[in-house]
Amino acid sequence: MKLLFLFAFTLLSLRSWPQTQNCRVSDISLKDTRQISEEILRQIQIQEFDRDANSYCTRNMLLRFINVNSNRVPEAKDCDGKSIAELEAIADKIISKTAGNDPSPWLLSIVPTESSMQNALTLTLGEVNFSNDRSLNYTESVLRRLKAPTTQQIAFSESRINEIEKRSLPIEDKKPNFLQKAALCAEMNLLETRSCAEGLNVIVEKMMPKSGVQITNLPSWKKIILNPKVQEGLRLSGLKIVERLKIRPPTDDNIFDDLVSSFKKSGLSNEESVDAAFNTLGVVANGGANTCIRAKDLTDGWVSTPAVATLCLMGTAMNVLDFRKSKAGLPPYSYPKSIKASCYYPKPYHFWMAADLSRTLVLQENISPSGASLATFGAQKGYQINRDLMGGTTAGISSIFNKNAFDPVHQVIRMDLSFAAAGAQFGASTNISKQIDVDNGIRQLISDAKILPPESVKTGGFINTLLNLKRWNSIFSPNSTFKAVVSPSPVRQ
Repeated sequence: MKLLFLFAFTLLSLRSWPQTQNCRVSDISLKDTRQISEEILRQIQIQEFDRDANSYCTRNMLLRFINVNSNRVPEAKDCDGKSIAELEAIADKIISKTAGNDPSPWLLSIVPTESSMQNALTLTLGEVNFSNDRSLNYTESVLRRLKAPTTQQIAFSESRINEIEKRSLPIEDKKPNFLQKAALCAEMNLLETRSCAEGLNVIVEKMMPKSGVQITNLPSWKKIILNPKVQEGLRLSGLKIVERLKIRPPTDDNIFDDLVSSFKKSGLSNEESVDAAFNTLGVVANGGANTCIRAKDLTDGWVSTPAVATLCLMGTAMNVLDFRKSKAGLPPYSYPKSIKASCYYPKPYHFWMAADLSRTLVLQENISPSGASLATFGAQKGYQINRDLMGGTTAGISSIFNKNAFDPVHQVIRMDLSFAAAGAQFGASTNISKQIDVDNGIRQLISDAKILPPESVKTGGFINTLLNLKRWNSIFSPNSTFKAVVSPSPVRQ
C-alpha cells in the first residue's frame, strides 16, 4: 500500500506542478515517471514473493494454466483479485472440460489442485497396471506388484537400447557448432569458455532424441535398468513412495534420501547409492510424469517389473507429494534437505536433469565443476529460447515477447531457470550437502528483470536473431540466478 501511495503522490505532484516551473518539469520527464512506476511494480512483486513464496509461485502456476485455456470457461476471463482457492476451482473446471481429450499425467501433474494431482496419480497407476480404466483404485495392486521379489527377467532390452544409441539425430543440421557454444559460454564466464563449450558438446549428444523415439540420455537409462542391485533398490524405493502417498498429512522426507537408503539396502556402497540416485532422478527427469511413455521406447514388449513400476510412478508421485507438503507448510519432497525451495514448483525435472548432467560432466568427462555447471545452465537457457522449435506454444519466444513484464508465463520461466541453475550447481559439487537457495535465485531474477513493453518477435536475418536474444536476456537476466542460488540470501527488512 505504501508503494501504491507513493506512485499516486508522484503522479499528482507531476500534474500539479506550476507552469512557471517549466525548467524543473523538464528534469522529471515521462521516462523518469515510467522508471518510477516500473520500480514500484518490481518492488510489489518482490514483497509478495518475500511474504509467501509458496503462494506466490502457486498463484503464478495456476494463472499460467488458466490464461492459456481462458477460452474454455467464462470464469477464466477475469482472475484479478481472486484467491488461490477460487483459481483452483477455475483450473479444475477447465480440466473437466478437457477430459474428453484425455490429458496426460504430465499435464495434470503441473496444475496445482487436489483433484488434478489425484487424476494424474490415477492415470499413472493405471499405466503401471496396464489399464485405462480410471474408475479403479490401483494403489493396492501396485503395492502388491512392488512387494514381489525382483525377477531375473529384465523388462528392458539391452539390444534395443544399443540399436537406438546408433541411430542418427533427426536434426543433425540444426546442432549448434562449437563456435556458437563457445559464444554462449563466454557470455556467462569468459575464463571457463573452453571447458563449458566441451561440456555443451557432451550435453547435445546426450540430450537430443534419436530418430523415432522421444527418450534421451540413454547412458543413464542403461546404468539403472541393467543392474540387478539397482533394480532391487528401485523396488524398495517404490514401496516407500507408495507408503508416502498413503500418509496424510505428509511426513518430512525427500526423494533423494529415500533412493540412497534403498540402494544401500540392495547392496550398493554409499558412493554407488548416491550415483544411482542421481542417475535415477536424471532418467525420471527425461519424462517427468510421462516417464512410462518414455520407457516404452526401450522395450521389446511391455513387461512390468517392480523397477519399471517405480520409474513410472516416481515422476508423478514427486509432484503429488510436493503439492501436499506445500499445503502442509513442509519442504518439498523432490529435493535434498540442503536445497532451500519455498516456492511451489511442479517441474522438478528441470532441477534433476541439470544435476545429473553436471555430475556426469564432472565425474565422467573430467570437466571442471565450474565449466560443468555453466554448460548445463547454458543448455537450459538454450532450451528456453528455442522452445518454439520444439513445438512449444505457450512459452515459446514469440509468446514471451507479447506478454507484460511479470506475466505468469515470465514468472514460470524464472522458476525454470532458477531450479535449473540450482540443479546445475548442486550436481557439479562433490558435496551433496551443499547449501543451495532457489528462493534467492527467483528473487534475483525478479529484481533484475528489465520491464519492456510487449512486442512481436523479429523474424528473418542474423541481426534480428541477435536482437531477439538481446531482448530475451533483458527480460530475464538469467545469469543472475546462476550466481544467486549459491549466494547468501539477502536480509529481509
